[in-house]
Amino acid sequence: MRTGFAARTRPKVGQAKRRVAKSRATGQGGPSEEKTDWKETEFATKFKEMFAPGSNKKIVYGVFQQDVDTNDVPEEEERTRRIEKATKELTNIDQDERGRRMKVGQVGLASTVVLAAALLVTGAPYYWRAAIYFPLSLSLGFIDSGRTGL
Repeated sequence: MRTGFAARTRPKVGQAKRRVAKSRATGQGGPSEEKTDWKETEFATKFKEMFAPGSNKKIVYGVFQQDVDTNDVPEEEERTRRIEKATKELTNIDQDERGRRMKVGQVGLASTVVLAAALLVTGAPYYWRAAIYFPLSLSLGFIDSGRTGL
């Protein structure tokens, strides 16, 4: 039998902790009356405004938007084929964008390696050398996105 703090905070094996939402207005516990669907949040609304379906825009280099030339949009059969292929391969980025992301990642990785070498040669403090983590992670993320198509 547990005693002390652990006995008060941890549920026993096989038991789940019940969380009871408190109303901000009354401070009373009980099931929450107001449930917000995740699709109706402010973030989702802003996201839909920024990346509206059917707005003839596409994402380039992972973050920027570019207008789509309507002459370049494939026929319905080709679009269906591409959707089926993407569904089968679990990808959502076309080959052109994958290539762009791979290129950005490789340039970023090369730049990061050069910067890391320069920091080591000049004897920079450890916190400057540790800052290499951020551009390295970003570069590797772009490379992985280009490789996997996600």
